[in-house]
Amino acid sequence: MFIFKFLCVATILSGSAAFATGFAFGKNADVARIEELLPLSRTEKVQRIQSLGVLVQDHVFESSELRGQFLDQTHFPNIAAPTIWLSSQADEWTLVHEFIHYLLSLETSAEPLISETEKSQAQSRLSTGWKFYQKNQWHYISPQHREQVTTAFAKVVQAQLQQLESFELEELAIENYLRGIFKGTRPIGFTDEAWNRSSRYMKKSGGAALARLKELSVSCSELELSYQREQVPYPQEIVGLCLKVQSLRSEVATLLQGASIRIYEPIGDK
Repeated sequence: MFIFKFLCVATILSGSAAFATGFAFGKNADVARIEELLPLSRTEKVQRIQSLGVLVQDHVFESSELRGQFLDQTHFPNIAAPTIWLSSQADEWTLVHEFIHYLLSLETSAEPLISETEKSQAQSRLSTGWKFYQKNQWHYISPQHREQVTTAFAKVVQAQLQQLESFELEELAIENYLRGIFKGTRPIGFTDEAWNRSSRYMKKSGGAALARLKELSVSCSELELSYQREQVPYPQEIVGLCLKVQSLRSEVATLLQGASIRIYEPIGDK
């Protein structure tokens, strides 16, 4: 299954500039909180953020490229409060970016996260089940074997989508929104350097998201083909997951095109 291999070829995404007034990928945040923050000085921004119960702390990151990080209590249950870490190089764009992570976390659904253990176990079951499928001349050994592969596949896709939505897609949504602010009002501290850094970051996050979504898209096609060979109906749960993969993939590509970001996408399907 394509989920275990990776090929890539250069393709170019280009387009006229388009700038967001809201958040991509269905994400929501209290934009009034952002708007009231923008005219403030850096010190006032920090004070306002901390008044909401968010700690803002200096931090030395292992990577010199990392300027900020938001830690929420869902992913970091041992922290006493939501926390923003800032490097000595962090500018006001970075500060607002990390604050938006906090605002988005307040709107996140209560859908339980799939743990790394669950994800690893599902990936192992999927890999083993698919190898038996291949060795059996591209046919399932039994209906139970088909069900086991399908159940594991659904869990792996759900885990991958959760990870994308929490990381790469959220980074893209925030940066796209901040670029709209830059083009619209260019608040204090939103510099050309920050814009250029944003472009590089969007390219990195967008490339990672497209690669993952392309893998999932091809894997969806291969699983569907396996059902066609068996001449049995394709499960609606998998149809819904794979439609979501295609929708997100299209949205990422459109967002990058609108920002005139060129990216490389893996091959494997049309």
